[in-house]
Amino acid sequence: MILDITHAFRSIPMIVFAVASYLRRTKNVNVERIVYGAFEARNPLRTPPQPQDRAPIFDLTPLLELLDWTSGAEALLKRGDAGLIADKMIAAHQTLRRTGTGTPARLKTLGQKLQAFSQALHLSRPREVMRTAHELLSLLEEARDEFQRWALPFALLAEQIRRELEPLAFAEPDTLSRENLERQVGLVEYYLRKELVVQAVTLAREWVISFVLLCRGGGNWLRRVDREEVERALGAAAAGLRRETAEVPGWFDGLPQRDRLAHLWNKLGQLRNDLAHCGMSEDARRADAIANDARAIPEELRGLLKSASV
Repeated sequence: MILDITHAFRSIPMIVFAVASYLRRTKNVNVERIVYGAFEARNPLRTPPQPQDRAPIFDLTPLLELLDWTSGAEALLKRGDAGLIADKMIAAHQTLRRTGTGTPARLKTLGQKLQAFSQALHLSRPREVMRTAHELLSLLEEARDEFQRWALPFALLAEQIRRELEPLAFAEPDTLSRENLERQVGLVEYYLRKELVVQAVTLAREWVISFVLLCRGGGNWLRRVDREEVERALGAAAAGLRRETAEVPGWFDGLPQRDRLAHLWNKLGQLRNDLAHCGMSEDARRADAIANDARAIPEELRGLLKSASV
């Protein structure tokens, strides 16, 4: 579809842009061009105009593209969804290469890395999130000249996106350390700011297991058998709070944060179960109550980390 707004009256061009954006999103309409014939800029400028005079045609399509970039940035900054802005970068790279109008080297890579970050984020893969965020910080710097030249709308957003990624970036996400767990708490907070409560609760529960493994020392923190051993110990300690009979391992009893861990594990277990069962029970809690409880989690995690001697 090509839209010609040369003879549009007053505010109609603004309406055309809004409608074009709406049709692209809801009806998958391909708006190839929005053009405007600038009669007042004809050459030569004669009065009255002659048949030989030529008026330039301005291509206003980039203004419609700008709306897409804005929507993509909003999705990333509000919900951690980089899909749309990544698609725009990859499409810009491919168009420049195909038409021979540019030879970008990193735009496509940057777009693909943003897609990977977004997918890892929404699938609760903290190690991938931290690693990809770290790689993205370097790519943003390396590709600065390219998006200044060929993806200017992104250039205006790059610093904002860099600030968004920086707290999540970590170069050694596969090594269990205090700094790793600090970054993961930051990720829990990030999830909650984006209203991704399921991901926040899921990660917080795994964080507790990792924290216990760090305090205990030894073993492989990513090996399933080690994590299941800690999970059983936490479950037994939490059962004791509910006055249920359960044998707590001696090594767990010796942890200074034993009681705090048991209380938190009990709380996270209830939250996780409520979320996992999708409210399909007669006594299911309201969504806003679950969200309110989840917002208190980061402070509890930071309190545990602060009190640990690791």
